[in-house]
Amino acid sequence: MTVTAPDKTEQRVVLHGACVSHGAAEGRVLCVYGRKRQYFFQRIENSEVDSEILRFERAVSSAAKQLTSLVSQPPQNSVPNASEIFDAHLLILTSPTFTDGVIEVIRHQLVNAEWAVKLACDEQVRRQKNAASPELRERYLDIIDVAERVLSHLGGEDSPNLQIDKDSVLVAEELRPSTLLELGDNLPRAILTELGGWTSHTFIMARELGIPAIAGIKGLMRSARPDDPVAVDADRGLAVLNGTVDDDLTSSSLPGTTTKPTGGTAAAACVVSVNLDETSKFNEAFELGATGIGLLRSEYLFRHAQGWPSEELQVEMYSQAIAAAGGRPVRIRTFDFGIDRVSFGGMVSERNPALGLRGVRLGLAREPRLRAQFRALLQASVNGPVQIVIPMVSGTDDLTRTRAILDDEYARSEAAFSDIEPPRFGTMVEVPSAILQIDDLIRHADLACLGTNDLVQYTLAVDRDNGLVADWYNSLHPAVVRSIALVVESANSAGKELVVCGEIGGSPFYIPLLLSLGVRHLSVSISSLAAVNETLASVDISDVHDIKQRVLGLETAAAIEAELRRIYLERWPWLVASAA
Repeated sequence: MTVTAPDKTEQRVVLHGACVSHGAAEGRVLCVYGRKRQYFFQRIENSEVDSEILRFERAVSSAAKQLTSLVSQPPQNSVPNASEIFDAHLLILTSPTFTDGVIEVIRHQLVNAEWAVKLACDEQVRRQKNAASPELRERYLDIIDVAERVLSHLGGEDSPNLQIDKDSVLVAEELRPSTLLELGDNLPRAILTELGGWTSHTFIMARELGIPAIAGIKGLMRSARPDDPVAVDADRGLAVLNGTVDDDLTSSSLPGTTTKPTGGTAAAACVVSVNLDETSKFNEAFELGATGIGLLRSEYLFRHAQGWPSEELQVEMYSQAIAAAGGRPVRIRTFDFGIDRVSFGGMVSERNPALGLRGVRLGLAREPRLRAQFRALLQASVNGPVQIVIPMVSGTDDLTRTRAILDDEYARSEAAFSDIEPPRFGTMVEVPSAILQIDDLIRHADLACLGTNDLVQYTLAVDRDNGLVADWYNSLHPAVVRSIALVVESANSAGKELVVCGEIGGSPFYIPLLLSLGVRHLSVSISSLAAVNETLASVDISDVHDIKQRVLGLETAAAIEAELRRIYLERWPWLVASAA
């Protein structure tokens, strides 16, 4: 990383790009230049090939141990998917595409391991950048991150952490996800880059952290000077160097945008909640218009405990969360991670934890842990209404067994605490078997939460963090859209509450489609609240009814997206501009 001295020339510069994380901020430019390690070249003899390959394999092993350790740590910066990103890096590191590629270069080109890593990385990055899908193209930074991690282990040194001030706005050609992760709690005011897009891991994290971000700013690095004051309005894709975002710079003056109307009936017809993994942001979420906590990920307790959280700690933390909601509904999801994330003594990591002993499966396999969590939630419920949501449900057996345990603990708790009310019992809907059995699940639950991120992943059999198959991860795939329609229809017919969670619900582009399918409750990240509420205020329910009929019969994601764009250009052109 290099930071140069500021130039005293103060010229007001207006920059335009694409919003990749909503919000606004002011601060000072911190230019982040190529924080890359230096790869050195050295010829080796045939007799040295095996020892050089062994050196590389040891570096991979060390890097894998480091990543495995990072995966098992509590989420950094309150980023719920930080460990998933390290998971993705671990997958790249141990994939034959990477390791065999490096070994082949060492063996056939007779070069040192460092240079072989560079050549293999360059080839993978080249293929990634030439992919047809923007989602796939944007993941090349993960490959670079992995290669440089291996290089550090080959050289036996650690990367210097980026140091930032509290008012820093990071400005870079591109920003790797590890850069954000290494900052800890010292986060920037905003992020501006020349490259990257909505599905980049960096900007997925930025949205979770509530950091405003704009990508695709042409000439950014030529225009920005270190320590320049900068104002960022990410919602409009606007950044102003050496000035402010003036009132005369309305959205109508920006390329490809149109002023949004207000007073749409969708705002009154819909409920918007927030997804959180920490109680410290409750007040901020309510000030931004959240009506309740749509999903509180209980894994946040592991940040406050050494090992597995005790029942007493759980009671204390849940009570604080429910009380902080001030009578608003709080849906708490039971622990959702795999056996690989926690130590049970003697248990080994699974080869495929995403399809293994995780979520409700882990709870049922370790019933005393599940019972303790239920008891803690029941005791905490005296502070306000609580709803318990069970993750990774694949069928009615998961749900009925879990509910029987909850009912048993409720009966015992009621005897000890007379003021405990029976909690509402909910199921996550995120795997294909749950979709196909949705009518049965709905009968056994009081409510359902549709987890769209995992729904896409499991329906399409695509690891959303694996750049090698990201081209197949598409939220508009007909199977995904039809699955959502099935779940909504089932819940609405049964008169059961359905909450849609995940990236789809937090993206304005998808909102008219979801409304047309019958969705009336969205739960989104805190950084998406303003944009979602603004979109709902600009849409009339009467204008969405025909969308469902026009898209459900289409056979490809591209066809669905094209049809949505045609509809939006006629009715809500700003939605097309925001998704461009």
